[in-house]
Amino acid sequence: MISRLITKATLVGVAASLAVAAPATAAAAPVLNAHAPALGFSEITLTGKAAANSTVHLFEAAYRFARDPDGHAPLYASPDYSGGEGATVTRQADAQGNFSIPRDIDSGFVFAVEVDGVRSNEIEVAAKQVPFFAETDDKKLLLTSPSANTVTATLVANPGQDELDMELQRQASNGTWVKIASGKSGANGVATLTATGVSGGAGSFRAYAGGDPLNNILAGAGVAKPLTVAGPVTNPPNPNPNPNPNPNPNPPKPTPAPKPGDVQFTKIQYDSPGPDSGTNGSLNTEWVKLTNKTKATINLRDWIVRDYANHVYKFVGTYNLGAGQSVFVITGKGKNAGNKRYWGRSGKGGYIWNNTSEIAYLRAPSGKYIDNCMWKTPSKGGYTTC
Repeated sequence: MISRLITKATLVGVAASLAVAAPATAAAAPVLNAHAPALGFSEITLTGKAAANSTVHLFEAAYRFARDPDGHAPLYASPDYSGGEGATVTRQADAQGNFSIPRDIDSGFVFAVEVDGVRSNEIEVAAKQVPFFAETDDKKLLLTSPSANTVTATLVANPGQDELDMELQRQASNGTWVKIASGKSGANGVATLTATGVSGGAGSFRAYAGGDPLNNILAGAGVAKPLTVAGPVTNPPNPNPNPNPNPNPNPPKPTPAPKPGDVQFTKIQYDSPGPDSGTNGSLNTEWVKLTNKTKATINLRDWIVRDYANHVYKFVGTYNLGAGQSVFVITGKGKNAGNKRYWGRSGKGGYIWNNTSEIAYLRAPSGKYIDNCMWKTPSKGGYTTC
């Protein structure tokens, strides 16, 4: 229950006829080349083609805002942080029209350029995770074997952000990488993981960080580091224990990927009854109801519900939603049980859904759109049936 109004920019096209002769040819739009994903928080170099010796202006926006399906944010002139207040990034094209522009990015971004007010194509540049092991002040890796058959490591996501899937991996004898511990990144993308039952002896270890489709961040692994594990050598798990390449000649058909509308918002109680006291009882009367509209069970593991302001609830672990069944995502705190899942919010600032105007989104783990529900005016009872 948040009483605030969401406003969205509306682009209005205005056509005007001018009593002047049209130019013989229109200025050609500049071209911005596609770019490979950035490796971690790093500098990339954008290249393209424009009119010879022209001044090229860079425009940008973070991916999560520029590609929101229901509220695209326009690209803005890229600030030049070394050029003083109000300065923006420009470059001069050479005599052949080639230009290059360096830019630091810490997540996925969308870029375009302009020359004399003519805008180029837009390109998306993803950021790929390159996680690493943290170090002490004296440059010692926080990758240790503190006791027999145990490994402890502090992993840092790069780009750093919280709630990423993090893994400590060890290289197997056949060269593949095996997860030996996992968890979620916390503040600044840091996660400390401990693996037990690890075979003793020399080995190679690396950090792995999952992706974030909302920010166009791709999963990736870091550089392998050596470590001798204390304790006896045991039989490490075989990543391919079955030598038969086709142990089941009639494997079950794979579950089809979810498509838009398979799971839908069927009711949202966005205005909790009574005053906005911020008590857990009040927060727990604000909720969304999701219903499986198919004839098959759908696993909601890693699905997300979010609002327009990008408050995100994520289904952690396996949650099988049966055909025709519903699950409630409740704003406050409580113990997950049955068809009730708790967001864990608290206090007067814990309310998620606006009373006056709001949109709720449902996304599959890959970031694929599944459903949304919008309301523009308050209703009697403070709910919508979408």
